[in-house]
Amino acid sequence: MLILRDAHAGFSRFDQFRKSLGITLTTLKHLSVLVDEGLLEKRQYSEHPAREEYVLTQAGKDFLPVLFVFWRKIYAL
Repeated sequence: MLILRDAHAGFSRFDQFRKSLGITLTTLKHLSVLVDEGLLEKRQYSEHPAREEYVLTQAGKDFLPVLFVFWRKIYAL
């Protein structure tokens, strides 16, 4: 969910997520799960060297209200 939060904030590159979240490369493998689930889309932004970014799909954008509800519930505890 933190990856989706950052994606909503405009982050799209692997290194941006890693720096923002302070997590390991292994943990960031969850990006592929979010792509598989249709919440993020992987797009190539550079051919030499080959580099990709992750952008929200419409389903990912539609998930924003769910994130807000979830965060409100957590912080209300």
